[in-house]
Amino acid sequence: MSNIKLSRVDNRYIHGQVNARLIKEYNITKVLMISDINAKDPFMSTLYKSVAIGYTVDILGIEDAVEAWNSGVYQTENMMLLWGNIKDAYDTLQAGLKFDFIALANIPGEVGAVQVNASCYISEKEADYLRSMNDEGVEIYFQAMPSLPKTTLEKALQITKL
Repeated sequence: MSNIKLSRVDNRYIHGQVNARLIKEYNITKVLMISDINAKDPFMSTLYKSVAIGYTVDILGIEDAVEAWNSGVYQTENMMLLWGNIKDAYDTLQAGLKFDFIALANIPGEVGAVQVNASCYISEKEADYLRSMNDEGVEIYFQAMPSLPKTTLEKALQITKL
């Protein structure tokens, strides 16, 4: 798992901060965007792949991503795992793609969600998914950019009272 340089939940997926900063800072050569919805959408897949500058993007559904990862196809790449929501990250872990940490960067507020920081809101169900991942040894923190302070899961649960 040492070739996973960044695991991230960001509902915007690939955007300016990813291209301008994260790819360079973590020396990413391949982004594995894990999304059942986007994997089935040729227009969005083409769009996300077209904005990649200096790296490549694979867009796979959860089961296909786990199968590809476990086959070893990504062993030689400096990887970024990218999800649009916490549930997809949780489902990916449960399906067998293991990762050591995850940065929660941008999760919009929905009905019933509670604000953790300026860019992240979580619901009670999402808090349960995060607790479960934490129990499986995944380090979970809220951090939009590396220059910003990390908020641990423990602190986020105190803030939200979830």
